[in-house]
Amino acid sequence: SNRFFPFFFLDLTPKEKKTKKAQSERTHAIKGALHAPAYELRAEGPEGDAALDALLRRAHLAGAEEVVFHCALSQVRGPACAARLANRAAAVANAKKEETPAQQPPVRISILRGGFDSWYEEIGPRDQFTEEPEK
Repeated sequence: SNRFFPFFFLDLTPKEKKTKKAQSERTHAIKGALHAPAYELRAEGPEGDAALDALLRRAHLAGAEEVVFHCALSQVRGPACAARLANRAAAVANAKKEETPAQQPPVRISILRGGFDSWYEEIGPRDQFTEEPEK
């Protein structure tokens, strides 16, 4: 569960790093952040839509007002996935308007400026904000 209500952090940083240096540098994650593979959220078609719909449901169930995407630098994966979620959320909202009035308020979507690397440089390994990443 996410511990920074009303924010729902979404970690798009790959779990498997290609180099030993990158593996050793990734020692912490934002506490409570959900890890989601960027390739699943960026997928076109029904699979990508299903992954995005599931993410929206999780954010709503968590009571989040805002989904904050991040990757290491928030330059590629974070912005691309945030844009996909924004587009999907708008499409779902438009479809629901035709069926019934919207029952859930929209979730804001944002990107962590500078990514995890910048955030960690500023925050550091504080127990209330960071934890070891999922393996």
